[in-house]
Amino acid sequence: MNNKSWFQIQAGCQLLTHHDVVVESPTGSGKTLSYLLPVFTILDKSTRLRQNEIGAVILSPSRELSAQIATVAAPYAAKLDYSIVTTVGGTKIEQNLKKLKNGYVILSCKVFRGNILVATPGRLYQLLTLDKSGSLKRSLKTVEILIIDEADRFNESQFEMHLKEILLALPKQRRTGLFSATQAKELEDLSMFGLRNKKSIKIKEASNLVSPSSLNNFYTVCEAAEKLICVVEFIRNKPDKKVLVFFPSCGGVKYFKSILTRVLTKRPLFAVHGHSSQSERSKQIDEFRKSYNGVMLSTDVMSRGIDIEDIDWVVQFEIPKLSSWFVHRAGRTARCGREGNALLVLSPQQTAYVAYLAKHEQVELKQISVPTSNAQKAVQLREKIAKIVSSDREILEAGTRAFVCHIESYVKHDCNIVCGLKDFDVPGLAHAYGLLRLPKMRELSGRKDLDKFQRSEIDTSTIKYANPALEEKRAEIMTAKHEKRIKVMKEKLKAKKEAEKKAAHKGAKKDGAKSSAKNTEQARNHSNPTVIPGGCGNFIRSSPTSKVFGAPPSSLSQGGEYEQEKFYMDGMQ
Repeated sequence: MNNKSWFQIQAGCQLLTHHDVVVESPTGSGKTLSYLLPVFTILDKSTRLRQNEIGAVILSPSRELSAQIATVAAPYAAKLDYSIVTTVGGTKIEQNLKKLKNGYVILSCKVFRGNILVATPGRLYQLLTLDKSGSLKRSLKTVEILIIDEADRFNESQFEMHLKEILLALPKQRRTGLFSATQAKELEDLSMFGLRNKKSIKIKEASNLVSPSSLNNFYTVCEAAEKLICVVEFIRNKPDKKVLVFFPSCGGVKYFKSILTRVLTKRPLFAVHGHSSQSERSKQIDEFRKSYNGVMLSTDVMSRGIDIEDIDWVVQFEIPKLSSWFVHRAGRTARCGREGNALLVLSPQQTAYVAYLAKHEQVELKQISVPTSNAQKAVQLREKIAKIVSSDREILEAGTRAFVCHIESYVKHDCNIVCGLKDFDVPGLAHAYGLLRLPKMRELSGRKDLDKFQRSEIDTSTIKYANPALEEKRAEIMTAKHEKRIKVMKEKLKAKKEAEKKAAHKGAKKDGAKSSAKNTEQARNHSNPTVIPGGCGNFIRSSPTSKVFGAPPSSLSQGGEYEQEKFYMDGMQ
């Protein structure tokens, strides 16, 4: 009996003896069957359920894993005359409500002995919220067993609230099984899962590692600016291998799909990410499964439970958000006893991650090189990317968004103590992305190394969308912005002129007041002569009609009078 069979028996026996279980086992060790077999056994022994009553709930963090669980369970359910209901995101909510209401009985008039609900927590939470009549909650009151696959993911904030509401809708007197390849630190507090009479089962390889012994883990070190060319050259060197490449964001997957489609022209290229529709994700995974040397670009939606047995290499473009995710990513290869390989691409500032991974996840990495990758090829690739993004503004904008998401993701990973953003080569990564401009980000404010970024001479404002509809919309937006700018400028100019006119009017009014005051003062002085001491006697200032020195010419103005008067005084002195 091999380790895999013994693990399945152990987990099943504990569930059948009314224990709750927390199971940790390497990827590809048969976890799905280890809980499906006891689920069918428990339901078979229970009281016959009505067609709308649910006997078992299986929760998984992704649509693909839920679909895969249902696929594995289907032949067993058909033989035992059970029904399986699957409800996941990416499908119309009305379809799920109809399926749950009818319990798939529309295909048969038989009364099923038990129903199994396979769901993602977000969609099940949504259905419970919309269940105003309470029919779904009544159906869940007969649940005898709850299975949570990839349980370490359920302590993440996006799942925690949903899970709490789901648990409130389930009977407390039930059996619960938590299954995962790793048990994160957060799972040490299991109170939220309502476990009773708990048993822990850990299946380890002989080397005491969480990865299967048939999995070879490697890492390579290159400058951040050479990360993309390193991945490209690595794939080119494996022409007959099926490769899965992980990127840190949905934006990264979409952007690099558009770039690598034009770079890796001899390989079938596929892409899966969280923003894809369910039908598109399923189509891409099925086509990748059928290919013999395909390259799949993905986020962590492909890191859990997706069983594609013949993946030869898993490549990680960046360290994962959580170190435990490394195990799940690498575990997409070396399935069912086959040999597999995983490669992590690191920059020189990230090499401490190797020791961190060995300490916290018991994963040992061996260093290898990609000899055909070098700085010169990285520059050539960047020039090629510049031409690609210059041909389509949509790709240009996608690259900027992908880079921003990469930085935002990097600051959130759990090993900042050894791989902090402050030590990261941000300009180099921007070069690897082929950016023409470095975007302004709060996370990058105050950095002194940003001047190392080589800004392209290409005028990005002249780059147009390849899609005519998008370009037409952009032209409309640009025209509207231009008209708004002109309007604002006109309003500012008008306001400025009005302010100047108002200021001039106010100044004139003030000058008029001063002139009036001066005239009044002069008139008073003329009517009241003032004796001014002089060197040759006293000078008597008289009125303009005074004939002491002769009357002034009638043509003289007030100013002229003053000048004449001043002349007389100077002459006297």
